[in-house]
Amino acid sequence: SELETTTLERAALLHDLGKFIAPEHEDEDPLDLSTRRWARQVDIAVSVIEESPALRAAAALVRASRECMDGSGYPLGLRGGEIPIGARVLHVADTFDALSAVCASLGVTQEAVPAELVRNAGSRFDPAVVAACLRTLDMAPEAA
Repeated sequence: SELETTTLERAALLHDLGKFIAPEHEDEDPLDLSTRRWARQVDIAVSVIEESPALRAAAALVRASRECMDGSGYPLGLRGGEIPIGARVLHVADTFDALSAVCASLGVTQEAVPAELVRNAGSRFDPAVVAACLRTLDMAPEAA
């Protein structure tokens, strides 16, 4: 719906807010992908975003944007259909963006990005969201 699309757009724009409010500590490795560091940043973003009544639905998507289909995500350990569809889309989009940047900085071919999404479809990511993403971007849809 239009409301869900607007909510997802707001969540996408605001989901990294915690990184700017509480950047990494000097002694933290910027490539450390530990759950604790990311969870702290998500918690901070959510606490700021949900202060605005107009953004509470977006805050809920940000909160669930690190949940995984198999329940291994955080902060609530949601799984499958318990994860709002907008959060599942945000998770794939954010990961796609991060992987693209890492591949570019390391000189790794961009074909690694869809391959990684497909490899984690069903465990970390919603397979239908991965397939839709790759179809939309015209990136190896047959693999999805």
